Amino acid sequence: VTSAAGSPRSSASATAATPSGTVNVSINLSSLTDAPLTVSVTTRDLAGNTTAFAGTAATKDSTAPTAPTSASVAAGAGNAANFINSSNVAATSISVVWPAGANAADQATVTISDGTTSLVSGAQAVNPGASVSYSINASTLVDGAVTVSVNATDTAGNATSFGGTAATKDTVAP
Repeated sequence: VTSAAGSPRSSASATAATPSGTVNVSINLSSLTDAPLTVSVTTRDLAGNTTAFAGTAATKDSTAPTAPTSASVAAGAGNAANFINSSNVAATSISVVWPAGANAADQATVTISDGTTSLVSGAQAVNPGASVSYSINASTLVDGAVTVSVNATDTAGNATSFGGTAATKDTVAP
């Protein structure tokens, strides 16, 4: 396996192949940079004759997606920022702000938790340089401290977690 830059290279050897069979080989790619990869296979028979095959191209991506810069319960018509009350409990809006360098192909979810129960939003695309609003029904959370977190995943499956601003749930009338 060779990176797009041409070096370094990683390789592995298999001792025997079965006719019409499949051989699986594990290769440590940690020395290669994240980039498109060229995969090639060379076979050698007992007489020493070799044949080279071009494998399927691949891309190495081990870099986690960019984390947001903030995540918090948004202020609404009947609630202050970072508060969940009777006016927004059924549709709590969480605002997540993404830096300009984020990737629009990444997906993110928001989790709010009271320490016992965790509620997760649906996945939405990251919006570089802007905010994305997530809505979660927080009715099943108990009143008290609520954590806000964001989990972003890129197309390669790499993930990033981000802890947002804590909120308070108080739905009991004075």
